[in-house]
Amino acid sequence: MIEDIARRARAAALELAALDGATRNRALQRVKEALVRRREEVSRANAEDKREALLEVEAGRLTRALWKRLDIEGAKLDVVLAGLDD
Repeated sequence: MIEDIARRARAAALELAALDGATRNRALQRVKEALVRRREEVSRANAEDKREALLEVEAGRLTRALWKRLDIEGAKLDVVLAGLDD
């Protein structure tokens, strides 16, 4: 499952990189708007992901460092959103 998500993300990144600048900027702006609009949903899903991943940490199948990288709430989400404007 994780590998499939990573493959799809990589493919999407390559497609996005191939777009002309104006089209890419419009696409990134739409992504930002969707994230802002669905911020509460993103936060709830992130909290659930972190709870599930913590079980993997406790079972020794995931490092705590990787688990910490899953956090995308509050200020971290703000940084991601700001990065979409760059």
